[in-house]
Amino acid sequence: MNQANLAKLFHNYIESYNVLTDAEHDELYKWRAVNHFQKHWNLEADEFGEMFKQAMEQSFNIVNNSIVQPANGIVFLCKQDKKTEEEVREEFRKLLAPDGGDIRARQDRIDTFAAAINEKLQNVVPGKWKYDQDRRSIIMYLSFISPDDNFMFKSTEARAFANGCEFGEDIGSGQTFRLDVYYRMCRELAEEIKKNEKLPKKNQILILLLAGILLLVIVFPV
Repeated sequence: MNQANLAKLFHNYIESYNVLTDAEHDELYKWRAVNHFQKHWNLEADEFGEMFKQAMEQSFNIVNNSIVQPANGIVFLCKQDKKTEEEVREEFRKLLAPDGGDIRARQDRIDTFAAAINEKLQNVVPGKWKYDQDRRSIIMYLSFISPDDNFMFKSTEARAFANGCEFGEDIGSGQTFRLDVYYRMCRELAEEIKKNEKLPKKNQILILLLAGILLLVIVFPV
């Protein structure tokens, strides 16, 4: 990475810290959302759909937005009947199966999960795409479920960082997207965050707990 550009990014973040965390902007809600999710997530809950709905209550626009609502799609499917709810739970179980850190295998499982859930959605509401799952939403689920091993992802912010800090590898997009390259970039960023003594300590911990990429979302807000 270009250390000079990275230093500028850190400087901009530090200078903007009070604004980003004030009552109006409150970017710390992302941490609260993950913390809330962690308190309620339970793959073996009796009512999987209700558990997922409760866990996602504070996620706001991190996964859903006014146009697409994949998290609501999971809840919608679970409400159909008990059989469908158990099928959704099983897809999450397969998504979360141990992979030994093989990020390419993880990406394959993400794509498999999306295809399976979207097929079920089309069977229930043909032609309705608002609830469809995509890579971004599923990567977000993983970052909520296991933030130590996964990174939040927003394509615009990720590419802005990769270009601005001259990461040197292309994370790709669409069919060329490389989750392993993206995660490698995030890990390098996390290491730089750890070394930076000027970052507010409390928020440095926050950023690391959210696996580094939260910094990108804050510095390059949508």
